[in-house]
This record gives sequence, structure tokens and C-alpha cells, in this order.
Amino acid sequence: MPGEENRSHRRLIVLGLLMEAGYLTLGLPATPLGLRVTIQCLLFLPYAWALREGCRRPLGNREGAALLGLAVLFRLTLVFLPPFYSDDLYRYLWDGRVQVAGGLNPYRFAPDDPTLAPLAGDLRARVNHPDLPTLYPPVAQGFFAAVAGLGGSVALLKACLVAFDLALLLLLRVMLRRAGLSEGRMLIYAWCPLVIAEVAGNGHVDALAIFFLLLGIHLIIMARATLSTVSLGLSAGAKFLPVLVFPVLATRVRRRFWAIPFVVLGLAYLPYLGAGRALFSGLRQYAERWQHNDSLFRILLGLLEWLQPTPWLKSGIAWLQERCGFPPWIDLLYRYAYPVYLARITVVVGLAVLALRLAQKRVAPIRGAFLLLGSGLLLSPTVHPWYALWLVPFLVFIPSRAWILFTGLVSLSYLDPGPVGGSADGHEWVRWIEYLPFLSLLAVDYLRARRGKPATLYRLPAFGGAEAAPPGTARAEHSSTLDAASMRAKDRSK
Repeated sequence: MPGEENRSHRRLIVLGLLMEAGYLTLGLPATPLGLRVTIQCLLFLPYAWALREGCRRPLGNREGAALLGLAVLFRLTLVFLPPFYSDDLYRYLWDGRVQVAGGLNPYRFAPDDPTLAPLAGDLRARVNHPDLPTLYPPVAQGFFAAVAGLGGSVALLKACLVAFDLALLLLLRVMLRRAGLSEGRMLIYAWCPLVIAEVAGNGHVDALAIFFLLLGIHLIIMARATLSTVSLGLSAGAKFLPVLVFPVLATRVRRRFWAIPFVVLGLAYLPYLGAGRALFSGLRQYAERWQHNDSLFRILLGLLEWLQPTPWLKSGIAWLQERCGFPPWIDLLYRYAYPVYLARITVVVGLAVLALRLAQKRVAPIRGAFLLLGSGLLLSPTVHPWYALWLVPFLVFIPSRAWILFTGLVSLSYLDPGPVGGSADGHEWVRWIEYLPFLSLLAVDYLRARRGKPATLYRLPAFGGAEAAPPGTARAEHSSTLDAASMRAKDRSK
């Protein structure tokens, strides 16, 4: 009814203005961390109400413009302020300065290397882990260099990332229209407090990588094999995480296109090959050492520490070493015979098996990517709040109640910063508040789906419903429009 729609529209505007008041306080430099995190969590309440008002029905031109305008306003409120949670942005600026002002390779020199002393200034003092070379992939490095060439300010870098963030929002609108879904679902991404805080507020480069990943998936659905695989290569070149979803997406293009993402990634690395063996030094140390705010990984690690497999693994390595004539390379195996490394190896193998299994079942691109990224987040030894950004665009199509709740809870981890590159955190209660409601709701929704009664979010199909139905079941016959569209596109590409 028109009257009810007008009232709903007014409620959305009021909720948006309430959220804007929260962002004005959130970005103030003088706001204490505890208050800032509290505000961030409280912003989830009007956000959840806004989803109830706006996600279930089509948006008129006036209403759509107002909602998008508020989404832009939220971002403008924070984009010109210093980052308030994370200092990663200063590493981005430093890597760009090293390349543009110094003409040097950021993979070769750590920030505290004496070679870079002439570039130091105030920026180097703000760079995290100055003893480590950069771990960011080459497309991200090219982006950092481009920003440095244009002036290299905090506001400029964040503005560029917000531009990709808003481009992703427009891409989601196009995808929703083509899928015949309500454009109101855009609110899930457009007004998400986590997205606004971590992209416009803290300036995380994940926005660049996520845009190219979604663009690649969209182009795969549209049967644009070359452009889609190039976009996927650019995404992996900005952050390595998209490599995890390659097997699922590869089933939607012909085999001759499979190498393109890796060719793009290899070409992006060419300017940096002078770093030699140091090319992946920073990334390797991150993968081997970092552990913070983890959930299932901590359980896996605890189980391995209880089982104590190291002694018999070392005995097996010694036996193998003797049988092979004591080759020097076997000595490397001893290093990885400890639980802290075995847990990481188990996670990598488990995710690889899951990716291949989903590819074998020919799971739809959006659903397959969502399952892999969500599983990766649950099993990761490190879960910073901005890691959850990767799931938010997929929630527009698969609005899981549990994962949407997690986007509101994950910022609590800022209250428990933990040691640098360490495994022990100081405030265990933070993890309980953050993960217990989320994992409980995730388990409930899974069990409901197994009984054929999938949960819903404001009458929208939720994860575990039709979109998550196994191939060959009755519910699979009612899979999403996006799944059907991608299948038609696949047929046209043959």
C-alpha cells in the first residue's frame, strides 16, 4: 500500500540519519577505543532494522536514490579522517613511496632497512612490522605506487578505495536486476557498518580485490570468459584469497581460459622479480607466524597439541631420510612436524579438498565462492575484522542470518589486539562474545536446512535454503536465478 510504503521510506531515512550520527562519533580521533567499538556494535541495530524495512520490496527511484545517497554520505563522513582501528594503510603508503620516490623494490627491503633511511620521515614510524618486507601482492603494489604518484595522502588512498567500494555497490545493483531480485537487497552491502568502517574508515585494500572478484564472477555468469579470467587474475594480484575459489569458477569457463588468471598474476610480478628469494618472505612469515582471533583453527590446534604427533612424525622423517640416502631437503620436513605448522597444513589441505569437491559438483559461482570464503574464514588462524568484508557482497544474494550477525560482532576483536605475530590473546571473553552467538546461529540454521526447513532473514531465502540445496535434491530444482543464468551462459560459451 502507498501509505505503508511512505511510512517505511520515512523509517529508513530516520534509521540512516541515526547511523550517520554514529559515524560522526566513530571517526573522531579523540573517541576512546572501547567507546568506538561499542558504537560500531550499536550501529548494527539500526542497520538490521533497515534491512527489515528495505530488503523485502522493490525500491522506487526516489527511495533508491535516498538510500544510495545515505550510503555515500556514510563513506564521506569517514574517508577524510585518519584510520582509527588499523594502521595497515600506512604500510600501503610506505610501499608506494618506496617505489615512486625511491625507485626500489618493496619486496626486497623492509621499512627499517638502512637503505631506505632517506625516505623515512614521519610515515615510517607509523608502519607496522617494520622488520618485515611487504607481503601484499603485485597488483596491490601497483595500486599503492599509483596513489603515491598522485600525492600519496591518507585521504587520497582511502578515496580511491571508496571508489572501488561504490563501484562494487553499482555492480551488485546490476547483478540483482539481471537476477530478477529486489534491489533493496543492496542495503546489506551499502549500509553495512563493517564495510563503511573498514573501507572508508580504515582504508583496507581488500575493497580493490573484492571488486575484481565480483566483477569476474559477474562476467563468468555473462559468458565473458576472457574478461572474467583477467579480472580474477587482478583480484588474486591484489590479495591472494581469490585463488581459493578458482576451482569452482573454472568449471564455468572452457579449459583454455584456466591459465589466464595465473598469467595475469605472473605478469604483475615481473617488475618485482629482482627481489629474488625475498619475493614471498613477508607472506611466508605471515602464514607461518600469525594467529589471532581464530575460532575453529584454535580447536584444531588444541587437538593436535593434545595428540602430540611430533615425536612419531620425526621418527617417520628419520626413517625416510635413511631410506633416501640423507638428502638435505628432507631436513626441511622436521621444521613442519610441530602442531602449529601441522594445523596450518591441515587447513590448506582441507580447503583444497572442499574447493575440488564443490568444483566436481558444479556448484553455482556465487554459492561456491561464498562457501569457500566462509569456510576459509572459520578455519583461518588469523581473522581480522576486515577479512569478513569478503563475505558481505555474497550476503546480498545469500543473506545468511549468522554471517550478517558476524559482521556486527567481529569488530569486538579490536578489544583484544593480542601480541604481534603471536598466538596467545589477552581477553578470552571477547572471543566468546564474538563467536558463540554466531556459531550457535550458524549451527541452528544448518540443522533447520537439513530438516528441510531453511531459516529466513526477513522472508528472504537464507543460506541453507534453495541456494544451498545439494545437486539432485528437490530444493536444487528451485536454485537461484543467478545459478540458472550462469548455466545458460556456460551453454553459450561452448
